[in-house]
Amino acid sequence: MIQGGDPNSKNDDPSDDGIGGPGYTVPAEIKLKHVRGSVATARQGDQVNPKRESSGSQFFIDVAPQPSLDAGGYTVFGEVIAGMDVVDKIVALATLQGVTSAAGGGANPQKRALVKRAYLAPVSKYIKQATMGGPAPTMAKQATMGGPAPTMADTTKK
Repeated sequence: MIQGGDPNSKNDDPSDDGIGGPGYTVPAEIKLKHVRGSVATARQGDQVNPKRESSGSQFFIDVAPQPSLDAGGYTVFGEVIAGMDVVDKIVALATLQGVTSAAGGGANPQKRALVKRAYLAPVSKYIKQATMGGPAPTMAKQATMGGPAPTMADTTKK
């Protein structure tokens, strides 16, 4: 997975990346599966967060199915419907020489990647309704069968 949304990543200290936030949480809505392209909220561990409330700013994008997270209680709130090739390029940054670990875990490419724009849109914008004729796109099945609701992410490598 790749993770973003930590306000600490804006400072020059990579040792605090992955542990910051805006000072509030959002109630958990743990319902949808973690499939490739799912966009989900990060959260603190159960020992300090027994309600499994979501981070107010940190999020992650699954680059492969994560069935262990389905049972672990993370809120999936969207799906990348355009730009997964860019997500894969961001993943590849973690393999570059000199990449360090973040305080929150995982490789930290630091300022090498930047999400310039991301859009949240209702699923209805991307799914044709039966009254309009024609079959609904594949993601309509996923959204009604427990998959994430679509989210369009436009990510750009810096």
